Amino acid sequence: MTIDELQKEARQIWGNKKLTLEEIIIRQGVSIGNIHRHARDKVEDTPKAEDELKKN
Repeated sequence: MTIDELQKEARQIWGNKKLTLEEIIIRQGVSIGNIHRHARDKVEDTPKAEDELKKN
């Protein structure tokens, strides 16, 4: 994905309004939270080794 494509996608999500620093930080927090949830779900979906399953 190019920078231009990222900007277009961001504008679709957040709109064209100029944002304050506070508004930018809030939006970044939302985005980082989404990334964390995605990563956590991927880790939970990975199959465990037999040794790991026996530990529980």
